[in-house]
Amino acid sequence: MNSSDKQNPRRLIRAIEISLSKKDGPFKRERTVLKTYQIGLTAPREKLYELVNARIADRISAGAASEDADLADSPIRWQGLEHAIVRHQLTWFARQPGIVWFDITRPSWQDQCIIKISQCLKP
Repeated sequence: MNSSDKQNPRRLIRAIEISLSKKDGPFKRERTVLKTYQIGLTAPREKLYELVNARIADRISAGAASEDADLADSPIRWQGLEHAIVRHQLTWFARQPGIVWFDITRPSWQDQCIIKISQCLKP
């Protein structure tokens, strides 16, 4: 702490809280290790774009113009923005380790998913 911090009651209190939280005491929490199973649903990019386009059309017909007239007047621009989000999400999730992916365009993806989850839940 610098000298200005020592004159600031809020920072002094915070420094005390931090120092107390690092010690074993009544406020110390045990960390619980949880077993997780991450499932990702995916499809070929063109199929994802088709789903996005259909959702946009549904939203426009449901009255999205009242929410954002500029986007509702320009569905192509709206689609471009949503397609960019799809690309960003695909890139981000591809970098995440441990995700088990299921392609929703395959006929039995739900059955495969249930089998994997059942295997994970077994002790």
